[in-house]
Amino acid sequence: GTGFDKLVDQFTSEAGFGVAKEPGGFGPSDHSSFYARKIPVLHLFTGSHTDYHRPTDTADKVNYAGMARISLLVANIVRELATAIEPPAYLEVASKPFMGGGGDRPYFGSIPDFAKPGGGYAITGVSKKSPAAEAGLEGGDVIVRLAESAITGLEDFDSALRKHKAGETVSVVVIRNGKEVTLQVTLGDPR
Repeated sequence: GTGFDKLVDQFTSEAGFGVAKEPGGFGPSDHSSFYARKIPVLHLFTGSHTDYHRPTDTADKVNYAGMARISLLVANIVRELATAIEPPAYLEVASKPFMGGGGDRPYFGSIPDFAKPGGGYAITGVSKKSPAAEAGLEGGDVIVRLAESAITGLEDFDSALRKHKAGETVSVVVIRNGKEVTLQVTLGDPR
């Protein structure tokens, strides 16, 4: 929405946070449905870790001091929005495509590792009997190339995958235990 950049800059600076802003409205969270209806959205995300969305994400792993700082940041932003003379207006931005499953993208069968920062597309594993499993990909692999496309993250991987069709065999270069390994993956029918 209009004015969100300024608010985020102001309050993250005051709180001593480093922030990576990414314009967009669609993504894998609740804000997407509001954005689709032209309602301004601001989605804050602190990042992933190896236990993210897993039963092993237990209370002893919560950063309570960090949670308090983020809560104060959010309270400041909400207070500012609630007392603004003019509410923020919807602002359409060029969003990167949301990488939900399916569509016309061929099936690969990897499970993203959202906790691993950049330098390729890291995976925590592969789906049983998937093209990735059949080709020998494993949890811990970091995909750095798919056919002719360099891969720096999940979005690159998704874009590269969409350039190919089901039944096509593509070379996939992964970093495994510090070494490059090239595998041949025969892509499956879209799901």
